[in-house]
Amino acid sequence: MTLWNNQNTKNLETSEDELQVYVSFYPLYETTQAIIDQKADVKILTPPNIDPHDFDPSIKIIQEMKTADLIILNGGGFESWISNIEFESDQLLDSSNGISFLKTKSVDHHESTEEEHEEHEEYEVTSDPHIWLNPNLVKIQAKNIAERLSKIDPENSKSYNENALQYIEKLELLDLQIREELSSCSKKDFITYHNAFSYFSNEYGLTQHTITKGVHDHSQPTAKSIEDIIHLAKKLDIRVIFTEDTSDIRISKVIADEIGGDVLILSPLATKNMENKNYFERMQENISNLKEALCN
Repeated sequence: MTLWNNQNTKNLETSEDELQVYVSFYPLYETTQAIIDQKADVKILTPPNIDPHDFDPSIKIIQEMKTADLIILNGGGFESWISNIEFESDQLLDSSNGISFLKTKSVDHHESTEEEHEEHEEYEVTSDPHIWLNPNLVKIQAKNIAERLSKIDPENSKSYNENALQYIEKLELLDLQIREELSSCSKKDFITYHNAFSYFSNEYGLTQHTITKGVHDHSQPTAKSIEDIIHLAKKLDIRVIFTEDTSDIRISKVIADEIGGDVLILSPLATKNMENKNYFERMQENISNLKEALCN
């Protein structure tokens, strides 16, 4: 059996006597692997060059998934492809159990022309899937993952639960760090590329404004939306425009130039970091850049 391994660069051979655990995309990999530890290697379903929003599994990958002991999903409609595949009920885990999803207005990101889009813009109300950017919601996911692993592999239940508690402690320390770092900032508004930071903003008393509309990071902003963001940035005295590590920096740069500001990265963390930095390191980079934007 082969699937993407934790390096996201080659296929991974899976032995028959260990758990076969798959996750839908990268953030779930770190949480799940921390809980499983050495008991098994976690496989990521989404290939490294595919946006998780757009993943559509091949027939080969579907066949491999059907042999899994466990497939862990983010939930909230993030894995839209799952409804087209039949699995055994105990194969799937929605790691968002117990989490209330925010609803967001989303527009079709496959726009025809700008004029048609602005004149006939239609919104679809969807769930915002970006729960992994709030460490307190990741704690719930970790508990759900440990609970299910304990059920399918009771012999190692103690290890799973202890590892989950250690991971949750790290998330609690991260939460405290975020609150401490941002508590001295007078500004609460920030502008980022797409609607990824609502859960983060709600948790830490911030207000997110976005260049594009919707929850897809490859949505294309119209000229009017760029003009509106420039006006908003000047009104709120915002001097930093955020881009994402997987997005085209040029749009954020145009806005920053118009307001005489700078461009910094605020990563949605949806894919593996090219420098192999983990979730906590990348969140700390986000905090540092947010602090620069909000405290100056």
